[in-house]
Amino acid sequence: MVMRRGLLAAGVAVLGVVGVAVPASAVAPLTSGIGPSPDTSQVFLFVGPSSVSGRYTVTVTGHIAGPLSVSTLVTFELFGDDPIYDDVLGVTGSGTTQNGSFHISTDVPRSAVNEDLIGSDEVYAHVTTLLGFSANTNVVSGSF
Repeated sequence: MVMRRGLLAAGVAVLGVVGVAVPASAVAPLTSGIGPSPDTSQVFLFVGPSSVSGRYTVTVTGHIAGPLSVSTLVTFELFGDDPIYDDVLGVTGSGTTQNGSFHISTDVPRSAVNEDLIGSDEVYAHVTTLLGFSANTNVVSGSF
């Protein structure tokens, strides 16, 4: 009985760490592409204050699984999430996958992520590769 409780507690502790590392709400479903399935390929967007005043760091990270996980160029474009038409925000970035994983970061002026003049801003990135992978990240909301 003591052994079973110890194993159960260890399992709960591991689940807690996984939940903190990648919240389920941040998982973005694939929108199109060849090969990967939504439960193995994931892309994420993070937006936070830069160390430079008046700027924000935009980071797109993820993993592309399956046949598309070879080393390839990954690009992203940032959009404002709006009810009628999603604004192109003019923020782009690129990098290369390593074993299917990638991490792209760029600093932008506040105005680049301040997509709604009044109220909260909602932004997401569209991620593509030369091999046909295409997906949208999670939407990040904030008053940028």
